[in-house]
Amino acid sequence: MICKNRQEFMSTLREALTSYNVTDINDILDDFGRHFEDGYKAGETEEEVCVKLGDPEEIARQYAGEEELGRKRAAHIDPDKEKYENEAPEGGFKSAPDTGYAAGGGFTARIGDIIGLLCVDLFVLTWAIPTLGGLVTGLCGISVGMLLSGIATMISGSLSAVFDMSWIFESGLSSVSCVFLGIFLISVGGLLGIASLSAIRGFVNFIIGIINWHARALTGHNILNKWLPKKKGEQPA
Repeated sequence: MICKNRQEFMSTLREALTSYNVTDINDILDDFGRHFEDGYKAGETEEEVCVKLGDPEEIARQYAGEEELGRKRAAHIDPDKEKYENEAPEGGFKSAPDTGYAAGGGFTARIGDIIGLLCVDLFVLTWAIPTLGGLVTGLCGISVGMLLSGIATMISGSLSAVFDMSWIFESGLSSVSCVFLGIFLISVGGLLGIASLSAIRGFVNFIIGIINWHARALTGHNILNKWLPKKKGEQPA
């Protein structure tokens, strides 16, 4: 409702603030009284000021909501959690989801998560990590071995075309065949090397994921970022 004059506005606002149990009513009325004084100085009528200020009932409702929110914050009450509890059917009370966070914002580790971590560590990770590490190491070793073998074969084939290398080794292949075989081995070794880099990155990210999983269960947040090459201008994960 839009009031017609200052007296009607102030009277309606006082009644509305009182009905909502808002404190500091006199201070609020003094503030709105100054709006009328400023309006007089600007050449506005009381009705124009009332239109500008709006509905006194809505104003009182806003003050009541701000005070209620302030009381909840002072008491460390989560409004969303309180809403969740008040929506229980048939007058009952639902417990808020167990997020691991205490009312004051601190994190509390849950015993179920810790037991689950210990079981995974004992029955899965104790063999999975060494196995994956061995596979990655083996792949790296094979790629390096093929690269070195290819380089050696290509060099020996090139030299055998100029010098007699039979006193060192006898491969049974022509020098041209040795060169092409060396190129083939280097190519395969290079592809395995690329695969090895991806495997190393995946293994490192796997370890980081396990560490972060333990950190979330114990502290509530991650402690490491993924080991990935960053593009230009890209923010860390």
